[in-house]
Amino acid sequence: MKLPSRKTITAIIFFGFFIIFFAALFWYFVWPFLNSGSTEYDDGTGERRPFSFFPFGRGLEGTERPNEGVDGDGSEIGEDLNNNGIPDDQEGDGLTEDIIDRFRQVTFVPTAGAILFREEQTGVSIFEQDEGPRTVIRYMESETGHVYDAFAESLAINRISNTTIPRIQEALWIDFDSVVVRYNDQATDRLKTFSANLSAREAVAGSQASGSRLTGTFLPDDIEYVSINSRQELIYTDNDTIPGSFSLIKTDSYGQDRSAIYASPLTEWKPDWAGRTNQVTLTQYPSAVSYGLTLLLNSDTQAALPYLSGRRGLDVLMSPDGKKSLVSYKTDLGVSLFVKQVNGRLDYTGYETYAEKCVWSSDNILVYCAVPEFIGNNAPDDWYQGLEIHVDDFVRINTTDMTSRDVFSPFTEKQEFLDAVDIKLSADEKYLYFRDRINQYLWLYILEL
Repeated sequence: MKLPSRKTITAIIFFGFFIIFFAALFWYFVWPFLNSGSTEYDDGTGERRPFSFFPFGRGLEGTERPNEGVDGDGSEIGEDLNNNGIPDDQEGDGLTEDIIDRFRQVTFVPTAGAILFREEQTGVSIFEQDEGPRTVIRYMESETGHVYDAFAESLAINRISNTTIPRIQEALWIDFDSVVVRYNDQATDRLKTFSANLSAREAVAGSQASGSRLTGTFLPDDIEYVSINSRQELIYTDNDTIPGSFSLIKTDSYGQDRSAIYASPLTEWKPDWAGRTNQVTLTQYPSAVSYGLTLLLNSDTQAALPYLSGRRGLDVLMSPDGKKSLVSYKTDLGVSLFVKQVNGRLDYTGYETYAEKCVWSSDNILVYCAVPEFIGNNAPDDWYQGLEIHVDDFVRINTTDMTSRDVFSPFTEKQEFLDAVDIKLSADEKYLYFRDRINQYLWLYILEL
């Protein structure tokens, strides 16, 4: 029998390897996908993994950190501390299922301010399913100015900005990608106010990481107060243009179209514009030794009308619709909290706490308040000066029928003594979040399970 030629044998061997190679690819990639009826496969550990054409793994974006930050014009403004303060055993890796407590500490470093919002997720390949929306907890670190995203549904934390700004005092979020940053300048020690936007994500030179930069506009130095309304307009105080007097300036979020909307020979005013369109609440600094005054200012007409006066330690927190308010002032019991109804009547809530330790629901009826266990005789001065530290529990008050109920106690939940400030509700009012006044750590509580 005539043996096959060398070319024939070579062809048979080549096609044999070819068939074996494609059979292996089919078995490795396609068969698990077809057999499971989903876009996941079992990796041998009993866990389901997203189906991928890259069996050897894929890098996780956001886990590497650049060495330094730059401002909007490319100049260096500080060093990267290269630490988000999250203990290794509490930082989510995105691969294992996290156990989420109803009440949790989100940050382990001082935080200047945070915002919660819903974000859509999409698969990273054509074979991966969309994962649906998730709740993002976006916050700015006080020490570095870096912006991070934490998540209500997991313990994962991603750094999203590359701009380093040390000594942040306050971060007021306009929306999820716009923020007013207030910090002490290292060179001049003056208080800077920077209205900034997070730019589109981009690669960092010399690194595999990607991130955003903060770019924006500087407002005048040494502004004492800034407040933001629902139209994303800003108001800020100005005591320098006319020495010895007070001016209130309105501008857009870019620092443009500035106009003075109020002036007064009295300089000690605290403005609040939160949630409302044209109604500004102007309250004199609360003090136990002085009788306060609150005005209602229309930012469009510039008309100012008296709202409340003659109470020591007076503070006012207006409802979102501007029709009623929470009022706290000095009484024989300490600092008592009242509701000023639409008809002008003051109803006692039964609690001793500060109006600024509360947050209104969007229904203009319910409020959530942090209530201290004890308030000293020289309140609120001692608290503002850091001489008094409070231990808070949280309650919910119905301002229509004046009923209330306990919500949670940080000590009962976590054995934590917390002095809550900057209390906020998420837009869907499923989450309540706040900072501890002592260390500025950010905390989150789930109001609905």
